Amino acid sequence: MNKAVFVSALLSPVFAHADDSSVSAIVRFTLLDSPYNLRHGYKSPSMAQSLDLARNWNSVVHWGLGQVLDSNATGYKFWLNSAAYIVTDQLLGTFPLSPGWMHEEWHRAVMTQRNVPSENTINDFKPFQETYSVSGQADEDLVRMKKYYPKDHLRLSVAGDESEREFYLSLQKDRFFKNQNTVDWSTMLMLSFGSWSYINSSAAGEGDQATLDNEKEEGSNIKKRDFVGMDYLGWVRDLHRPDEPFEARGQHPSGVGIRRYTKKSDLTSEEQDYLLRQSRWHLVNFVDPQMFGFDYFTMTSPTTGRELGLNASLAHYVTPFGTALRLNLFMKTLSKQTPFGTQGLLFAWQQNSNQKKSYPQIDIEHRPVPVGDGSFGIGARAALWLQPKNLDFFALKPQPGALLAVKLVHDCQLGFQPWLELEGKTKGWIAGQVDLGQTYGLRAGVETRIR
Repeated sequence: MNKAVFVSALLSPVFAHADDSSVSAIVRFTLLDSPYNLRHGYKSPSMAQSLDLARNWNSVVHWGLGQVLDSNATGYKFWLNSAAYIVTDQLLGTFPLSPGWMHEEWHRAVMTQRNVPSENTINDFKPFQETYSVSGQADEDLVRMKKYYPKDHLRLSVAGDESEREFYLSLQKDRFFKNQNTVDWSTMLMLSFGSWSYINSSAAGEGDQATLDNEKEEGSNIKKRDFVGMDYLGWVRDLHRPDEPFEARGQHPSGVGIRRYTKKSDLTSEEQDYLLRQSRWHLVNFVDPQMFGFDYFTMTSPTTGRELGLNASLAHYVTPFGTALRLNLFMKTLSKQTPFGTQGLLFAWQQNSNQKKSYPQIDIEHRPVPVGDGSFGIGARAALWLQPKNLDFFALKPQPGALLAVKLVHDCQLGFQPWLELEGKTKGWIAGQVDLGQTYGLRAGVETRIR
């Protein structure tokens, strides 16, 4: 069932997967993420690995629903099918491998990077709880992290939010470039609404009672406590108070250990106002045509005469230095399909902002292009940026940085595509890269499509 067509000389929307009756989804595994896995083993998955696992789980579940539900249904059947996707996503949202599980695993990845032990309580198989935690740390671990790795400590609080933005982007790319056509708007809506609801309720102080209840329920058991409580409240506090020692938060109400959690009432008026502004900016995460069924728009290239597929979206990240506002522009050549998906590129313009300044960043990812006999494909990504010096919220000067990555993919004609990716970057924050310093990495994995 096609959406209504917007008439324009160059641009017209297309509900891309509606013409394809077979439901297919991408499944991807990052088997090696170095140096993370070499330094820390597999005691907690890397950011890329937990993202893949959560994306695979979501894809398989939605693919399964697509086998029994008619994606072209109309009338009351359309609403029943829509309800089935929403209810399924909600019911499985607190199970291992869900986006909620991944949210906690990204917190853990930042801790693991600095040798801080952690446990994801979603792995305890206690679904449908109101809150979950990343626990298992001694107070001394968090004191050390804030003292010696303050930017990692800041990033730690909001790594879960970062995971949701990157999950969303991964879903967008697979739908746009690889024609994944499962019904995913429910997941997109859940991710955007969930993160906005969380930051908005934090800014409004609606989580303060839950904080008090958790402190009372945890009592003197330090190992049972979450590392931060309400993510965004801890983040905005540390963002504005980089020199405040972690132990300055005071004594836990039980009389044992440090009071880790922050309530709205613990923040200054300036900190409260800043968090409220960021909660409003988080609404831009809803600006995405894919969420509303428009997988791409078409236009005719004025130079080649070929049909192009286009789309765009906005994303708002909270970061170790403040915030980043990102505009994603997707472009592909509709007439040229390859074993590695549609040829095209993702161009992103990003503004990195702290309290004082805002700096630009560009990020270009070219999808794999067939080489040789066509069984191999080579893709690349390059990024250049200015970010606040030393990732500092109060910095008045920028610090330049860059990233370069090359990806080799092999179509083995057995339904699987092994891949290898080399990446290097200078000091700076890149979403989905746990290391804030200069680093070189190698990732390897395999990808397939289920039909």
